Amino acid sequence: HTHTHTHTLSCQYFVFVHSPAYQRVQFQFLEAVETFDPNAIGAVLHAHPYHIDSLLQLSEVCKMSEDLQMATELLARALYCFECSFHPLFSYTQGNCRLDFSRAENRPFFLALFRHLYYIGRKGCHRTALEFCKLLLGLDPTGDPLGVLLMVDYHALRAGEY
Repeated sequence: HTHTHTHTLSCQYFVFVHSPAYQRVQFQFLEAVETFDPNAIGAVLHAHPYHIDSLLQLSEVCKMSEDLQMATELLARALYCFECSFHPLFSYTQGNCRLDFSRAENRPFFLALFRHLYYIGRKGCHRTALEFCKLLLGLDPTGDPLGVLLMVDYHALRAGEY
């Protein structure tokens, strides 16, 4: 779930907080990653179907094996998990909520949004991809840790928003 972290001017900073039980699953996931076996990650996901890092990692495995349908389904499940854990004051549509990418707990949210942006851009939904660019930039406008600013022009031109 997310907690409000600090208030700066009109912006609120949030952070995802892992419960002790989730932290234990996270350590299981990290051990599975060290085996370099996607089946080990799959076993973690089978035991914990909404573990976000497992969902994201297996989504990438599916993408590399060209199973884009399963990759997008796993990514959608990860985004659903994030949405269920939002703090009541966290509203990414207002543009005043920030997440610090340097916090390890926040990074998977950025990655999930970035990968979703990639998939919807591939489908030709450039207007939606542009809106996701704005969303990602709004979460960390000064840092832009994933270089989304470099994608804005492309999607704006493709969407006819110039």
